[in-house]
Amino acid sequence: MLYTTNPVEALHRIVRKIIKGKAAWVSDTALMKQIYLSLMHNEKSWRRKAYGWKFIQRD
Repeated sequence: MLYTTNPVEALHRIVRKIIKGKAAWVSDTALMKQIYLSLMHNEKSWRRKAYGWKFIQRD
């Protein structure tokens, strides 16, 4: 089940990159909107198929 941790780590990396890149936001709402927009932009990377997943599921 290696493939389950990779999406979680990718999500964490995206959020961490957003928060570290800017020191302060005008409001909490602005921060949440920035995180939401970044996640929607990066959503396509989560939809990729795992290589060899059918083989892994058979075992």
